[in-house]
Amino acid sequence: MASNTFSKAVTDWELLTTTVAVNVGDLAYLEPIRVELEGVLRLAMNLGVQQDRQQSEVQQTSRMIEDTIRKGESLAARLRAGIRAQYGYKNEKLTEFQIRPIRRRSRTPEDPPPGPEAPAPDPTVLA
Repeated sequence: MASNTFSKAVTDWELLTTTVAVNVGDLAYLEPIRVELEGVLRLAMNLGVQQDRQQSEVQQTSRMIEDTIRKGESLAARLRAGIRAQYGYKNEKLTEFQIRPIRRRSRTPEDPPPGPEAPAPDPTVLA
């Protein structure tokens, strides 16, 4: 059953309807209400079973989606590999397929040549 509250209510209703049925001699005037509660109890139990079955179906569907995604990713990787094999790894045509081609790195400008060095402080002169 779905939740603790649901289970508690169903258990309570089962006990109550059974106890009233056993004491029908003293509680005959409550019989229509007991019968109606039994109907609600049966409906609640059927809905609980239906909910459990649907949760199971949702879990199964989720597993199927995960398997499908894994298979699709594998096929997409194979397709991209074939495209790279056809056009090469550096061809800009790869961008049409949302594949990044290998590009040359742009050179960064070299550090400027060092200028004249400042004279080292004379260790004999105290500041």
